Amino acid sequence: MILITGATGNVGGQVAAGLADLEPRRLSRSASGPGAVAGDLTDLELMEKALDGVDRVFLLWPMAPAPLAEPLVDLLSRRVERVVFLSTLTIAAGLDDDITRTHAELERMIDESGLARTFIRASGFATNLLWEAHAIKSGVVRKPFGAAGRSLVHEHDLGAVAAQALRDDAYAGTELVVTGPEAVTQRRQIELIAEATGRPIRWEELSQDAAHAEMVGAGWDPTMAADLLDYYGSLVEAPEPVTSTVADVTGVPARSFRQWAQDHADAFR
Repeated sequence: MILITGATGNVGGQVAAGLADLEPRRLSRSASGPGAVAGDLTDLELMEKALDGVDRVFLLWPMAPAPLAEPLVDLLSRRVERVVFLSTLTIAAGLDDDITRTHAELERMIDESGLARTFIRASGFATNLLWEAHAIKSGVVRKPFGAAGRSLVHEHDLGAVAAQALRDDAYAGTELVVTGPEAVTQRRQIELIAEATGRPIRWEELSQDAAHAEMVGAGWDPTMAADLLDYYGSLVEAPEPVTSTVADVTGVPARSFRQWAQDHADAFR
């Protein structure tokens, strides 16, 4: 039995779809239907019940403080055989921001627990652009670092890799770096969305200082905003890496950003 956490999300839903023949147990706050458990990862009483009969877990940790995960990791180490944890490739890049530190701390906890594990170190999710749908629909996108190259990954590919890692013991103890098939600049991403929607969308380059001020005004922690912008700035000269992991693990080439834009065009119309 496999338990999928975050099972109603963009990635968890794809993992569940890829394992449908095994009838996995699905956990999220809004899960419903056969095999569903509605609740929170930090509810240990709920997790005790959710793990009954489970031997493998797909773990997606929300952006909550890492120390909150310690009791959960301890529980998993006593109850299951293996964990596939969705982490981030920025760990290998040495990025020092809250997101990277949280994932690195979870990786450390899992390793120290003695659990058999697979770490999926993913590049940015293409689906995060859906958060910007309102601005994109307006026809003008104001962002810094249009020349920053990102190897964004399609959620279907991420789910397919995770599903295979849960099926196959050969991936135990490995770190799978999962990316899209090419690095696409932020400006080009918007151009591809415009092509997919058939609507004109203009890129307007924003300075780093102006972007930082906007992010802080929207509620971002100033240091986290600065770290993220510095990272994007670094991608102008050194774009995110591109790996063949999707094809190597699933036997199917990774989907391009162009394909992702076509798949989600309605969200930007």
